Amino acid sequence: MCIIKELKKRKEKRLEKIRIEKEEQERRRKEIHETLKAMQTKAAQTPPPVDETKYYVAISKALPFEPQDDEIIFIEPEENPWLEAFIEEYYDDIVELFRSRKMRFVYMPRMIQGLNQERLDYNYPGMSFQPQSLTNAEVVKRFYLTFFDNALSPMPRTPLLLRFKRFNTYNKKFPGGNPGSEVGEFYVFSHFSLPTEPSRKQTRQATYKEDVRKEETIASSAVETKPLSDSEERRDELVPILRDYLSNVGENIYFSLGPKPLSTLTAEEHQLIEEINERVEKLRNKGVSEMVIKSLFDVPKVQASHLRISNDFRFYLTDYDNREVKMSVLPKVLYLFYLKHPEGVTFKDLSRHKKELMGYYKQISNRVDLQKMELSIKNLGNSESNSVYEKCSLIRAAFLREFDESVVDDFLVKELGEHKRVVKVNRDLIVDETGIL
Repeated sequence: MCIIKELKKRKEKRLEKIRIEKEEQERRRKEIHETLKAMQTKAAQTPPPVDETKYYVAISKALPFEPQDDEIIFIEPEENPWLEAFIEEYYDDIVELFRSRKMRFVYMPRMIQGLNQERLDYNYPGMSFQPQSLTNAEVVKRFYLTFFDNALSPMPRTPLLLRFKRFNTYNKKFPGGNPGSEVGEFYVFSHFSLPTEPSRKQTRQATYKEDVRKEETIASSAVETKPLSDSEERRDELVPILRDYLSNVGENIYFSLGPKPLSTLTAEEHQLIEEINERVEKLRNKGVSEMVIKSLFDVPKVQASHLRISNDFRFYLTDYDNREVKMSVLPKVLYLFYLKHPEGVTFKDLSRHKKELMGYYKQISNRVDLQKMELSIKNLGNSESNSVYEKCSLIRAAFLREFDESVVDDFLVKELGEHKRVVKVNRDLIVDETGIL
């Protein structure tokens, strides 16, 4: 009996073990099944890989102007009356809409209207040429071909909004691209297609209710339909598209006079910077830019001017109608210092050149308060002060008051490398009557 009980007990243990193993196998099977099901669900929900170049186009650096990343450029392969009627009628509203996102809307037919000698002088000082007269159709075609003929990757032949991508990760998607760099051997633009006709063939209807008579119920009130005008139809079709596009566009600071807040300037210096901002913005909004002129007209290349420093420390660009670049005393001191040091000097190292800076200050200024003069020079070399940034801003402002930045870029105080600042202008172009240089 004992043997039979022992065998029965062993059998039960064996059966229990088999049952547990089966349960474990079933649990694992279910777990694997659930995992596979989850993977399949995730795979179904995950969109296929996107060709990132689909919405970007590579443009050769043979483009006749340097693009700006605060400009959104409208181009079209041919005239489109429906789309152009919308832009012309609502142009000011469109410009303001883009400006709210710190962007500039570039519509070439509007930008070349009223192009006059004053605006040409800002970009092409000391030169005179008469731009040829072009129809809107010719402007549209030339401007589109400026981009299309320089495209290195497929570009849609539809009305487009183009935006230059200065810093991006898309360069690597194009042959020869350099990921993460500012630019490779080409420019990269994002492009967004605009419709060329209404999305609906039938005119959309607007509804409104007439006054309801007292004896009528709301359910039986008369409802009348009123067709939208062509203008309203275009507006209702295109404004939401532009708003949706701009909702994905980041804000950019499109004009800055300095990398640090301007906090220690005099009232006159603040006023000067406000005047420069206003002038540059006015000229930009009127269409004075490389893009406008170089895209449409055959213009001569601007040659660098000689810089004359007079005996009384005034600066003249003699080849640009002998125009004076007016600065106050401290900006002049700093500018003379950088003209004297073509090798470049960091802002931090200015404190090592106090004696030299003070010498220029004494020669230029008619101040007699030596203590205040020394404090001003000390602040230039103080890394905790904004003074040097402010003076560089004023130097830049003085040049931009008279000329486009593309014309005088080599005359500005710029960062060279290793935080060194330098004025790159060829010293052979400097005529120094002071004997300092």
